[in-house]
Amino acid sequence: MTVPKAGCKSVRVSVSSTTIPSASMIQVPTRTLLKTILKTLLKIIFKLWKWASSFVVVFFFAAWFYGGVLPYLIFVAAFLSLSYHITDYFLYQPDMPSDSRLFVESPARYTMHFEDVWIHTKDRVKIHGYLIKQNRLSNRNVPTIIFFHGNAGNIGHRLENVKLFYYQLNCNVLMVEYRGYGRSEGSPSEKGLYADAQAAFEYIDSREDLDSKKVILFGRSLGGAVAIDLAARCDFRDRVAGLIVENTFTSIPAIAKELFKFAILKWVPNFCYKNRFESLQKIGSVACPTLFISGTNDELLPPTMSNELYAKCSAGTKFLHRFPGGHNDTWICKEYIPKISEFIEEEVVAGTRNSTAKYQAYSDNIV
Repeated sequence: MTVPKAGCKSVRVSVSSTTIPSASMIQVPTRTLLKTILKTLLKIIFKLWKWASSFVVVFFFAAWFYGGVLPYLIFVAAFLSLSYHITDYFLYQPDMPSDSRLFVESPARYTMHFEDVWIHTKDRVKIHGYLIKQNRLSNRNVPTIIFFHGNAGNIGHRLENVKLFYYQLNCNVLMVEYRGYGRSEGSPSEKGLYADAQAAFEYIDSREDLDSKKVILFGRSLGGAVAIDLAARCDFRDRVAGLIVENTFTSIPAIAKELFKFAILKWVPNFCYKNRFESLQKIGSVACPTLFISGTNDELLPPTMSNELYAKCSAGTKFLHRFPGGHNDTWICKEYIPKISEFIEEEVVAGTRNSTAKYQAYSDNIV
């Protein structure tokens, strides 16, 4: 169906299922979420016990020598500091499973031709990746997908999915391992992941054997926020051929309010969150053809967030496909690969960008 939109020619909507999930149909996160929270809390206790012990000592001496309100002010400051930094432990899970930093599976297991690559970011962090290339004399006519993974594990855990991209979509794939994940250096942060994405794109652009005009950004879950940020930036917006985001979210504060039903979270301003990943604000700056993929049985993120992102996306051509899949297994649904293949063939390989699309200005480049 074609829906007119002010400022652009048309917006095409394609839905893979006839049923649109209502709020009552969304599954409430249960066992998976509880396991993640418990493991994270144990990790926090083991990593922060020195900090907690030091705080107890400071609090004791402040109460002993000064009394009054000073100890309570110290307690509040310490609690706010802990709350600000604790989101790192909930959001970034590079040690899940426990051997994720020790072993990264190779694409050779799936007989895919690849290069083990190291990419240097602007802030001097060396990140690891796999450049999986089609076994052809020339790769310049083949699109290249930059694959941004979720918040846990490493790129080796996504090879089953990438195998489908390689063999059925006939694309090159650059799998990016964020800083602090797998074999990459550094530690993860919001700005750091953005810098990793920019460095990955520049790496593809520097390769003479790859077509830098056919670069597609793919992001799942947390990777969707990373991909949206890159596609929205002034320095990259017109260089991205296509954007595909799967089971992603509108922002971290929105997730916190959705998953943790505490009334106080409604009053917490966004600047109190160390990591925000505000995709809903940035999606209005995306100009390239965009495909949203949503699993209607997502047990972690509300599928309605994909609806919100789709509605606010400013791309001249955009699609929303819904599949009866969960957060991490939507890619095994029957029509998943055919829909992505159709998008790439029509909008990236044969298509041309709608130059009349209106988008918001966005620039937050990392030096």
